[in-house]
Amino acid sequence: MANINLKTWMYLGRRDKTEVRIITSVYSKYMLPVSVTNVNQINLPLLWQEEINQIIATNRLLWEFWLYQAVDYRTLRYELKTRGYTNVPPSSTPEYKRDFVSGYVINNNKLLKQKIMTAKKFLS
Repeated sequence: MANINLKTWMYLGRRDKTEVRIITSVYSKYMLPVSVTNVNQINLPLLWQEEINQIIATNRLLWEFWLYQAVDYRTLRYELKTRGYTNVPPSSTPEYKRDFVSGYVINNNKLLKQKIMTAKKFLS
């Protein structure tokens, strides 16, 4: 599954989980949902990095930038609602519209892997 490129959605989620704003969608190798603090890690073209960084910078206090993989927008919307977001837009119209951005393949190898807490089994 490592060589298959999947649709990856870039979105801003409010920190209080009341709203979501879709930035754009691209393709990448399989990955878990990840919060991105530095767009430069994704290896987008420089112009796209600057413009997306501008969107993130103006909203950084209340919003968090995420990458999430889903087959289509309907699946993404369902997954975001199960993660606790209450106001997910009904359509997938992105805020960032640029030629060929939806077909672009990003390199997610440089993204920091988030540590997941696992419960330990205690023997009685």
